[in-house]
Amino acid sequence: MKSQPGREVTVQSKKALAAFVLVFSALLICLLLPSNAAAAWNPLGESGEAIYEVKPLEKTIHVKLTYNLRNLDSATISSNGYYSQWPVYIHSDAANIRITTNTYSGIRQQDFFKIITVNFNTRLFYGQTASIIIEYDLLVDSLNNIELLAFADTYRANLQIVLPRGYFNDVWLSQEGYVKEETQSNVIYRYAVNANGRDFSVRAELTREAPFLKLSSSVRLADKNATVIVNYREGELGKAKELQALGAKFLPVLEKTIGVPFPQKYPVLITQSTSRELGRWAGLNAGEKGIFIPFEGDYLNEVLLHELAHYWARMPPYSEDWMREGQADLYAYLALRGMGYQDESSRMIISSEHLYNSAKSQFELPLAELDIPQTMTSQNTQYVGLAYSKSFLFMLNLYQDSGLEVLQKANREIFASQRTVNWFEYLDILERVSGRDMKRLFAGWVLPAKFTQNYDRWLLVQSSFREMDSLIAKSRGSYGIEIVEGENQAVSSLIAQGSFSDAQTRLEAVKRLYGQWAAASKAYLDAEKVIVTSMDRTGIELVEKELKSARDHLIIGRYELASARADSALKLYGQWQTAERIYREAAVSISQSRSSAGIETVEEELNAARELLLAGNYDAVSVRAALALGLYEKWQSAGKAYSEAYKVISPHEGSAGIASVSREIKAALDSLVAGQYDTVSLRSASALKLYEQWQKAGKAYGDAFSLISPYEGTPGILAVSKELKAAQDLLTAGQYDLVSSKTGFALDLFEQWKAADRTYREAYNTISANSGAPGMAAVNKQLKTAADSLAAGQHTLVSSQVQTALNLYGRWQTVHKEYRDMEEMLSGFKGSQGISVVEAEVKTIRDDLEKGELEKAASRIPGARGLLNEWKSTYEALLEAWRLAGTAREQGRTWGLKKAEDLTTEGETLLKAGNLPESKIRLEQAINAANRAVTPFTAISKVAIVVALLIGLLASVLLYWRRNRIKRQTTA
Repeated sequence: MKSQPGREVTVQSKKALAAFVLVFSALLICLLLPSNAAAAWNPLGESGEAIYEVKPLEKTIHVKLTYNLRNLDSATISSNGYYSQWPVYIHSDAANIRITTNTYSGIRQQDFFKIITVNFNTRLFYGQTASIIIEYDLLVDSLNNIELLAFADTYRANLQIVLPRGYFNDVWLSQEGYVKEETQSNVIYRYAVNANGRDFSVRAELTREAPFLKLSSSVRLADKNATVIVNYREGELGKAKELQALGAKFLPVLEKTIGVPFPQKYPVLITQSTSRELGRWAGLNAGEKGIFIPFEGDYLNEVLLHELAHYWARMPPYSEDWMREGQADLYAYLALRGMGYQDESSRMIISSEHLYNSAKSQFELPLAELDIPQTMTSQNTQYVGLAYSKSFLFMLNLYQDSGLEVLQKANREIFASQRTVNWFEYLDILERVSGRDMKRLFAGWVLPAKFTQNYDRWLLVQSSFREMDSLIAKSRGSYGIEIVEGENQAVSSLIAQGSFSDAQTRLEAVKRLYGQWAAASKAYLDAEKVIVTSMDRTGIELVEKELKSARDHLIIGRYELASARADSALKLYGQWQTAERIYREAAVSISQSRSSAGIETVEEELNAARELLLAGNYDAVSVRAALALGLYEKWQSAGKAYSEAYKVISPHEGSAGIASVSREIKAALDSLVAGQYDTVSLRSASALKLYEQWQKAGKAYGDAFSLISPYEGTPGILAVSKELKAAQDLLTAGQYDLVSSKTGFALDLFEQWKAADRTYREAYNTISANSGAPGMAAVNKQLKTAADSLAAGQHTLVSSQVQTALNLYGRWQTVHKEYRDMEEMLSGFKGSQGISVVEAEVKTIRDDLEKGELEKAASRIPGARGLLNEWKSTYEALLEAWRLAGTAREQGRTWGLKKAEDLTTEGETLLKAGNLPESKIRLEQAINAANRAVTPFTAISKVAIVVALLIGLLASVLLYWRRNRIKRQTTA
């Protein structure tokens, strides 16, 4: 088993207890009544919710709890009583607690939760309601793996779990029936959980598959430096450093406690895992793949030490589950106690005793008959707990009875023997190193009943087994002893099963087998001692094969065949010595020219001799060696002719067109390599003649190349390059007479290209500055046509196409300038009322430009300019109307003012809608109405003036009449 379910059972038990308390907090609330209430009260949650918002980057879970309560206690009517406080249960590790609707008088810890006493703002009489809103934070260690227990009781009708959108790759919820809602930034899981008023909880496991990072360090142990590597998720560096430091701290302590140097060659690898990945196990040691462990939890020290101890307590050397798990727990316990972790070490004993006592009535078995399952489920949790706890408690009793030194001696013997032991062999080793009889101790915990019932027979067969095991141990490591040892281990298994008669019979057969092995082993070792001095020499393989056959027969227990094969190996060894000497003399002569050109044929003959030697055909080796020496002399003569020609040609190897020459000299070399030494001189002379022709043709090509190559890759040069390439191909093909004419034609094309390229570049430099501007598509297209003609080698077309592009560019400049002027005029009115109708027209012009429809854009510009002028005059009329209306209001001249304002508002609305003509009519009417309101000469004023004039005229008439009357009287 690769994990520590004993610890996991404890952790799960604690979590289960915490969940039970939290979920049934409503029941507890009903029991914890306020002191000033006159009678029992069962408040109902009319509405409410619990919101758990996970904020991984802040390493918090923000909790918001809402209670809506109503006093239903009829005994609290008016002065008969009231409620002023209410207890609320929250997570035990809650931080940053705040209450926004009320105050609170205290917080106290109770087991796995906190109780907050909330003070209501007012006294709560019968029928009255109160609201409580509590917020707090739960701190989390990990950015990537978060476990959450969210709960809602009868006072929180709904439950929400809020996660950042796109952050977690895997979301597991223990309860279904939620409604999932996605917003722009969050994913919300909603549970309408309390329609029936029952308590409810959800366990959430949230995983973010961040990339793994690696932290590595080295720790000095007894006989080596061990590497500790922590694989952790991005964002978990702090916890990774803590695990790395613990690993480096615990390993030397475990090594000293167990008494055996760290036994593994691979590094200690600690990988961050999640609870779901590990099933119900608290940790997992997968050997070379490393330890898998969650980075969070209350039992990190115990779990990590247990998994580290499994680097010693594993299979091999321990064949039984209880031995591996019991030792891992014992040495973890001793290491914790030795380092001063008293709480952790005590907790290991208390939890194991609790698990064992709670399960033994149902699952009690001797340890020898316990099998720990690979997978832990809810059905086998108690059984697994008993197996782990009983294994640990027995090893603890063994330690207390025998002492650590005895256990360390036993460990050293087991690891030194490099074998796998069962409980019986473990007992036998313990008794030997301690000098004590431990059967009674084992009988109480490990042994089935038949061992105690047949105690004397057990002692007798154990003594015989121990004698044979001691004899085998002295030869351990020798070839073939494994067969004997395996048979003796079969005896051990029979003893462990209580089959004492069968064990005694099997033991007699083991003794006979050991004697046969000893005789065969001596014959093999005598042969090996002679042959080993020539190991790794040429041709010795057949002898080695025969010796190996003797060893193989020895290893599989065929002892008579092993002796015969050893004698045969010695005879073959004498024959090999003679043949190997003859071959070596020929090889020394030929080896002076090894790796030279053409020596392969000679070496093939020498290799043929070697193959005969390797095959054990020693009589044919001398003939083949003499033939190899004769061929060697012929090779020397042919090689000289080839070398002289190669010396002249080789400095130019890789030059343009040299391939034909190279092929000829290569043909000479091939003849040399093939052993056709007579043809080598002819091929070498032919190669020298071709070399002279190549030199002349290469000069002509080189002169043309030096002129053209600086322009390679320039647009339009391709046709020139093709002609030059054709000349190069002729040179490469060895057609040297045609190279000069091809290079001349390439030079003529080169001059034509330079003229066309100059014309195109001048046009390009003129146009390119505005190539990305709106409406330039047609110009760019025409210029691209000229570029394509240049690239295609159609140099005569380039000038006319360039001129067309320049003409189009001139027309574009004119239209574009008018458009830019319009756009600049419009920019001063950006955001003004009604300007959108003008902006839409200008955008249409821009769209025409971007489509390349220059004439269409040009035809639209006058209309757009007129529309802008019309808008300006309408907008100025709007401003004037509002100005006059404002003046009239300031002067207090309200007659006709409302009409003016209504007309102005109507004109403004039409302006915003883009109806400029109608808007202008309304605004002119508004201006006239406003002018009448401002001008003091109103209609009423006119009437008053007329009346005044009439009165004045009447007064003048009367005055005139009176004067005339007086005058007539005076005259009379």
